[in-house]
Amino acid sequence: ININELKRMSEKVILDCYNSIEKKDSSGISNSKIKSFVDSVINDLGEVVVSYDSFKFHKTVVSKYENNNGIATIYFGSSFEYYYTKGDSIRKRVQDRAKCEFIYVYDVDKVSHSKKVLGLNCPNCGSPVKSLGNKKCSYCGSGVVDVVNKVWIINDLVQY
Repeated sequence: ININELKRMSEKVILDCYNSIEKKDSSGISNSKIKSFVDSVINDLGEVVVSYDSFKFHKTVVSKYENNNGIATIYFGSSFEYYYTKGDSIRKRVQDRAKCEFIYVYDVDKVSHSKKVLGLNCPNCGSPVKSLGNKKCSYCGSGVVDVVNKVWIINDLVQY
């Protein structure tokens, strides 16, 4: 595990979300949970144009570690600031925080029985993969490879 690499990945995911909101295009986001979060913000904005300028991270730290049901989970908390403009309003400085969740599947047999939700999608049809034990998509029947097995991947992003 390389904590500094995961910190950089966490910050990149946050930047990608804000850039996607600004461009009103979430197509570059592969994680379904994060994509739905960005899509909901874009839908809430409607036709209003927003911009996030001078984005600066203050600190990104490990805020929590869990190890249960075949999955190790690390949460990174980030504090950052940016200048925000919405429509024709005055540009204002905003302090914000976000939490990124990374998962590492170390025992696939335990995960299939777990209630932990994984943000994984079928590469063919995009439907959610409900269990890593199945090697086929439950919707379209395409083969699914458990790429998350023994690799840290981003699973969720939450502003708080």
